[in-house]
Amino acid sequence: QPVDSSNVPGSKGSPAIPSHLSLPITLVNSDLNESFVRGSGGGGQKLQKTSNCVILKHLPTGLVIRSHETRSLEQNRRLARKKLIKKLEDLVNGGHVESVKEKRERVNRDRAKRRSKKKYMELEAKKNASQNVSSAMHSRSSKHYDDDERIGDDAFDV
Repeated sequence: QPVDSSNVPGSKGSPAIPSHLSLPITLVNSDLNESFVRGSGGGGQKLQKTSNCVILKHLPTGLVIRSHETRSLEQNRRLARKKLIKKLEDLVNGGHVESVKEKRERVNRDRAKRRSKKKYMELEAKKNASQNVSSAMHSRSSKHYDDDERIGDDAFDV
């Protein structure tokens, strides 16, 4: 049973669908305009000479998806359709509803960033500690050298 959101501030009067009742989206080929263009960017001559970039337009909504993630046309077509379905689901469900898999990936990325940052902070601390030790050793050795020199100068003054 859809919930009426006409009295909710910020809504456009259309019924909202609860996140646990998301509607499955099916693509109809007659609703799609698919075109292939040449790729660009890094990847070499093969990437730039072949038309493996997919531009997929959903005619009823006007959404345009561009997929150029791989060198394979078929993989890019599949990825473009997945992206379009995701965008349509977000549009129908009233915003971005993060899936469990996306949340897990985001958490793992954040964890890896923190781990990497901690690692480099520890390396930096070790580097600074070793520099402090070597500079302390240098200052001690020069201090002793100066003391020896002073003693030597006093011996000649007598």
